[in-house]
Amino acid sequence: MPEDVVLDEDGARLRVDALLRLALGLIESGHPGSGALDIALSCARALGIGDVVIVDLGRTLSLQYLLPDGESVIRTGTAATFGTVDCRAMKRLHRLVADVVVGRIGADALPGALDDVLERPGPPLWWSVAGMTVLAFAVAWQVGVGARAAAVAAVLQVASSLVGALAARLGIPRVFGAATQALLCGPLIVAAHAIGVVTWVDAAACVGVPWMLIVPLPVLVATVVDAVAERYGAATARAFVVVLTSGGLALGALVVVQLGARLDIGGSRDLTLPVLPIALGLLFSAIGAMANAMANGGGRDLLIPAAVIGVFTAGVNLVLVHAVGLPADWATFGAAVTLGFVSAVWSRFVPYPAAVLALLGITGALLPGLTVYLGIAHEVFRASGGPQFLAAAVTGVGLGVGVALGERLSRVVPGPVVQDD
Repeated sequence: MPEDVVLDEDGARLRVDALLRLALGLIESGHPGSGALDIALSCARALGIGDVVIVDLGRTLSLQYLLPDGESVIRTGTAATFGTVDCRAMKRLHRLVADVVVGRIGADALPGALDDVLERPGPPLWWSVAGMTVLAFAVAWQVGVGARAAAVAAVLQVASSLVGALAARLGIPRVFGAATQALLCGPLIVAAHAIGVVTWVDAAACVGVPWMLIVPLPVLVATVVDAVAERYGAATARAFVVVLTSGGLALGALVVVQLGARLDIGGSRDLTLPVLPIALGLLFSAIGAMANAMANGGGRDLLIPAAVIGVFTAGVNLVLVHAVGLPADWATFGAAVTLGFVSAVWSRFVPYPAAVLALLGITGALLPGLTVYLGIAHEVFRASGGPQFLAAAVTGVGLGVGVALGERLSRVVPGPVVQDD
């Protein structure tokens, strides 16, 4: 739309209403707040309301547009979901935004296009649960508890995922939902020991895997991304998601650990993680990225890109550690910067946005899930897991800063906007 066209009140209201729905849809699908607002502002310019003011209040947005006669069009809305990721919705919105920016979808057609995108059903529950189950099995295998205990961890994860989904559907606050998920694992692991599937030592170890997967580490990374972009409203809201979910997990796990202290689980197991061969490490990175794609609602078309970005990110990390000789923390930061840059550039040629690609690279190769597991395992065996939890938090902050930096560096690289499937 030409910038010199003067909008009447009805035209302005149409555009502001549609822009608010689009921005909220981006947040609900899992975009960091900073990315969602940047995208919304690019669409605003294409719609002829580039001087609209967007006030970020976390999961609530307020839009204000000044009409030529001095009157204002003000709209406020709240995201229905927050702190979750739906890769399919992100993909659909990514393509819709591309159409708006290049002018294929105008203001009159945008409300209908938004209806088509936002009212489509999300991923089936079984698909997400399957992804979390594969992820739990892979993580448990990496911590060295053996195939049988890894299978038990996967079964516990199925139950935890179903309870978490039910709690979300019933509108139960996150803190209580996470506590219920953690509590559920207690009697299930006792039952697994009672029928002779696992020893007490392996049972106490593998229960930490589904607990670890409750921790919303991707939300922590998104929190840092928003903070770096100085979107403090979104950053604060996401920080509360991390705190409340982790607090609920701690509450439920504390009850289980205190009850478990009455049982004789034998001596403490060796909490040193096994050193995986490089090829096996790359394989687990691919599996982790693909499993996370499923867990976060990605379709089958995302599995191969997920494996590629997971292996790529892990490969960069390994090169920085073994070839360049960087310390592990600096190598992780360097891999995060590379991931942010590559994800932003790659997203211009594929239907998925940079936020999806970066998420899968992080969760497949860089996310400090094993460090969180070690902290939980230390607590289970009556030791302090504080150093591990602190290290995981610091790593999460570094990942967010690195990804944000890589995305900003990518802006100097020209490229097309994705136009088709």
